[in-house]
Amino acid sequence: MRPVRQLTDEQLTIRFQNLAKGAHFIDGKLYTAGNVQPEFDSTNSEVKRRGLPTAIMPIIHPADPNPKLHNTALVRYAEKKWLRELIAGRISFGKASGYATLENPAQRDNEMARASHFPDQPLKIGEITYPAINIIRTDNYGSPTGLGPYYHLFSMSTEESFKLQRDFLAEGYVLIADFGFFYKAILSAVEKSLGRFLLKSKMVSYYDDLMPKKFISSDDIEFSKSIHYKYQNEARIVLIGAPEVEFYTLEVVWPDGLISDIREFR
Repeated sequence: MRPVRQLTDEQLTIRFQNLAKGAHFIDGKLYTAGNVQPEFDSTNSEVKRRGLPTAIMPIIHPADPNPKLHNTALVRYAEKKWLRELIAGRISFGKASGYATLENPAQRDNEMARASHFPDQPLKIGEITYPAINIIRTDNYGSPTGLGPYYHLFSMSTEESFKLQRDFLAEGYVLIADFGFFYKAILSAVEKSLGRFLLKSKMVSYYDDLMPKKFISSDDIEFSKSIHYKYQNEARIVLIGAPEVEFYTLEVVWPDGLISDIREFR
């Protein structure tokens, strides 16, 4: 983590607002989820020291039931029509490049590139030295094994909460009881549909985009996101080798009881 005292007021405020999304209320008291607590505590202290606004994001409501964090199960939030499709055995992978233009900021991100900041430093051009500030490095997605310079993804979360349903503008969610069986069913369907492909799954790791970082492999881009998204507790499946369409849909046979009926917080 970049030391919070090195952040501008704007950078600090944005970081505070996004890390605060990892908080929730229990019996009227605000608690910070363990996965964001160290970063939030240091950010919160610096925000207070500078006298900056500390309004908690509106996705957090005091009356919400406590969130549930799952170990082997996962949660898929979406509109009900897409949840019905999933239950019926039709899973759609979104083209990664399409996420950059989504309206909802909770889902909008450039999934084809990852950016990080490098320290201010002198830059010499000819005989003149200039101060170089706010240096941003961007690593773009490469084409692994020649399967195409793009990929598709399907996202889920380990957290079952009203907060995330609200943040994703979802009408509801389904609970996937066992991710291992879910992945195997998808793999079986992909093997029948595509000749050459890569199917991968991991928890997303989160990094400080105000610090230097090099993204060496395709995995580094596919399964990394800015710390601003850390509250989402995302797990994802990446599919490489599908046709270059916005949504690639597979017909999958789910094991009995794997996917719950549609649930919703109200």
